[in-house]
Amino acid sequence: MMAVSAWIATAQAAPPDAKPDAGAVAEITKDWPAVSKSAANDILQKYGPPQEATATMVVWRSNGPWKRTIVHKTGAEHAFAAAHQDVLEQTVEYKVPLNFYNALAVYNGSLIADRTRGELTAWCDREATNMLSLNLAQDILRGRITAEQAREAHAQAMRELQAGTPPETMQKLTIPPPQGDLTDPDTPAVAPGETRKP
Repeated sequence: MMAVSAWIATAQAAPPDAKPDAGAVAEITKDWPAVSKSAANDILQKYGPPQEATATMVVWRSNGPWKRTIVHKTGAEHAFAAAHQDVLEQTVEYKVPLNFYNALAVYNGSLIADRTRGELTAWCDREATNMLSLNLAQDILRGRITAEQAREAHAQAMRELQAGTPPETMQKLTIPPPQGDLTDPDTPAVAPGETRKP
């Protein structure tokens, strides 16, 4: 903990645009659970140093197809499609139609649609599975498959991954780049200074 505190103190004294390097990430994650440490190392090897690092998370922005990638020290238990820890959070810009929120939740509880920010986030323990989740989510949103069919396809893809032959849906994100502003700030329901309904 002392080394992490020393690194944080050094980082606070560094120029504002200074980024943590591979050594700093290794120092921060050295006492993390194995799954979190492995995820951080995999993302570091693929995308290079992150933009931010704290004692509990490492953050990359605009890395490859992702708007944001965060590796968390502490994950959440997730049993679908096989038991794992959700430690890797990866976000794309995507405007999810309101009538599809339930279908995404039925397919995978670790898919989070953020209407206000115009984002869709997948949580898992590895990037390949996040790509799979988002690719299947897009198939649901385009009406190609149902939530139940997506669950079946996800489980089959995991079997193929365990057999050493991951399908293409786990190797490349097929969601197209965002077009225009996808945010949705909604509309006010209360006027400034309003204290009661007229």
